[in-house]
Amino acid sequence: MTIFFTIITLAITIFVGPLIIAELLSTIQSGQLDNAEKLWKLVALYGMSELWSNVISWRLVLYLAWTFETALQRDLYARCFSKLTNQTMFFHANKFGGSLVSQTNKLNGAVERFWDTIIWSILPLVISLVGSIIILSTLLWQYAVFLLLFSIIFSIVVYFGSRPMAKLNETEAKASNKVSGQLADAVS
Repeated sequence: MTIFFTIITLAITIFVGPLIIAELLSTIQSGQLDNAEKLWKLVALYGMSELWSNVISWRLVLYLAWTFETALQRDLYARCFSKLTNQTMFFHANKFGGSLVSQTNKLNGAVERFWDTIIWSILPLVISLVGSIIILSTLLWQYAVFLLLFSIIFSIVVYFGSRPMAKLNETEAKASNKVSGQLADAVS
């Protein structure tokens, strides 16, 4: 539900308002100022699209994302708690309790960051890119093909360029878990 409303809101925010403004400017430039009814209709449509996209729907998306992530974190904490309480005494004797808590908190934070990235970064990028390619393909298909190819090449370079960093981040996270777990166990 959150993803659906985000996509609809992004499409309205990114494309509908600018298309109405483009039509309004085209009408003014062509000298069709004698038809005031059409101009006021375009102004009213633009106002409604801005009210819907920037005021109402973004608050709805924010509420849906917040409730989704809160429920997801609740379920994830419950699942981690259940998993840890069903482990053997041997498991707990060989693990630092603080480290297990740290790993659980980091997992929960990572899941929240993942969905925040999807909703607030990736979806706007994809909607903008797809919409731009569709609009460009109707005007100058060569630009649309170039934009598509450039986007694919850029994505491949970023993916393979970030793989070494991901391995370093994993090593750093393991070391941080160990240190914070030992510190928590030493204090308690």
